[in-house]
Amino acid sequence: MKIFGTFFLLFLMNWSYAENSMDGYYRSIRSADCFVDSTKSEICQVEQGLNIKHRSKDSYFIWIHTEGNYGHICSYKEIGKLLGSSLVVDKDNCRVVIQVDNDVAKIRVTGESCEANYCGANVDLNVDGLKRK
Repeated sequence: MKIFGTFFLLFLMNWSYAENSMDGYYRSIRSADCFVDSTKSEICQVEQGLNIKHRSKDSYFIWIHTEGNYGHICSYKEIGKLLGSSLVVDKDNCRVVIQVDNDVAKIRVTGESCEANYCGANVDLNVDGLKRK
């Protein structure tokens, strides 16, 4: 019985870790063409981030954000469902798929309303190489 209890405890610990292993903040900094005004643009550094927080058995809070020049911040917040090894949001003709592998996240979007509803900055929701911090 003691051996069974030990294996059961190890199973629960591993299950809990797997369930929460996506949790965290992921970010990358890249160069983008940022607009100074309606007639001029310049290259600036843009921070793109992703925050994932476990919510329930198969759902997570998802916050994707971009911070550009002059404090321009764009964000996307939704609740994603765990489907296989990916977090997925399907809402209003916008599908967001997030994959995490070895502390690096990748975001892919499809659908007509994804980019139009994001913010108007010179960035999009498709992001590679977001590293866990």
